[in-house]
Amino acid sequence: MFIVESDGRVGGLVLFYQSLNKIVLNYASPHFIDIMFMHVDSVLWQFRGFYGYPNWADRKSSWDDIRNLHSKGDHPWVVMGDFNEILYPSEKEGGNARPNVMMRDFCECLIDCGLGHLGYIGDPFTWSRGETRECLDRAVCNIGWASKFPRAAVISEEHVHSDHHPLVLDMDYLDDNIFRCPERRVKQFEARWLKEETIVEIVISSWEKAKLAGVGPSLADRTRVVQADLHSRDCDILKGPK
Repeated sequence: MFIVESDGRVGGLVLFYQSLNKIVLNYASPHFIDIMFMHVDSVLWQFRGFYGYPNWADRKSSWDDIRNLHSKGDHPWVVMGDFNEILYPSEKEGGNARPNVMMRDFCECLIDCGLGHLGYIGDPFTWSRGETRECLDRAVCNIGWASKFPRAAVISEEHVHSDHHPLVLDMDYLDDNIFRCPERRVKQFEARWLKEETIVEIVISSWEKAKLAGVGPSLADRTRVVQADLHSRDCDILKGPK
């Protein structure tokens, strides 16, 4: 494991990994642990566990950290963790509205670094307190990583002791779920999806994921990816609670 020690009872990060993987610690700070998965002396891909600055006044430092990490290499990479920020107004329910400038800064950082949101399987509101729910935790990746793991998905599990949902990054989720989901009938667009509050964000996320994975450029090819993603989420819902 790699540890960034806490300051008393405040802060601290830890990253555990299986010893069968060859892992090299690249960079570490109170807000991220950056590791490389290796094969002999070659970098296969990078993982960056991230914790965004919780105070609004310091939020710019979060995006500076990501930009600095991006400038140090162009390997396939995925950044996952609690970003302490949302991308769209619809990623927040209850409480005061998030200032547009905060969301814009986050979005611009992802664009500058060539990162796209991987979306969620399950509840997209990963943090809740009282009547307020927000999508603060996520995974974002570059086109190299999306191409290397085209069947990957992020599963938002049920939270137990924390006010955050644990996220699971499954590299083969779409193989196991899209293509093995019980067929009810020919897969077609479901009109009831339009009643879902987050349908626009789901479609945008799926479209961006297809673009990152190099699908296309034809409209038909990317539409098929969006349809498959929608049916995957639908199958997940139909399975019911675990």
